[in-house]
Amino acid sequence: MKKPIVLLALLMALSWPTHARCQTIRGYVLETQIPRRVPSASVMLLDTIFAVVANTTTNANGAFLLEPPSPGDHYVLVEALGYHPSLDGILEMGDGGSITIEYYIRPKPLELDSLVVAVQRVRAHRVLFSSGYYEREGKGFGYFVTPEEIEQRNPRYIQDLFQGIPGVFLDWGGGMGSQIAAVEAYTRASAIPLQYGGSNGSCGVVLIWTK
Repeated sequence: MKKPIVLLALLMALSWPTHARCQTIRGYVLETQIPRRVPSASVMLLDTIFAVVANTTTNANGAFLLEPPSPGDHYVLVEALGYHPSLDGILEMGDGGSITIEYYIRPKPLELDSLVVAVQRVRAHRVLFSSGYYEREGKGFGYFVTPEEIEQRNPRYIQDLFQGIPGVFLDWGGGMGSQIAAVEAYTRASAIPLQYGGSNGSCGVVLIWTK
């Protein structure tokens, strides 16, 4: 009586559907100019409607492994900090096995100059604020050339900054105008701040704040 049961179990095992393993993608991400392998790059597998179906990150050697959830047509998108994104495809993924592909991505220059300028500007404002520059400007005594005005003028020579300030003439043949953060000039002794001589001075005072 047990044989039919065993036979039925065997038939069920033979008729049970089996799923073949989908083809995998192995590869490397490399830089176009050197070329060198790129670690920590994001590698994404997209379907035909550009939805991400699998993703991974390259290891220290720039290698990666992607396992699609099902066969079919796919794209591969590669992104990394400091590089332009790269999209490749269509790849026809079948059942079983693997394919090995090298993906090249192009370096993207980092805009460090603007970052340096921004940091310098913040530092200059902090120095001017702590020194009382903006407080003195608000009182209306003297003549002031602010950081924003200097940036707009983009002076080549220091004396360019004193144009329009009556009674001030600078005899200076050198450059260094771009190193100036701000200027304040007091042409009357009565307008000079106390910490810089006050009304006891016999002439004016010019303060040049550098970056």
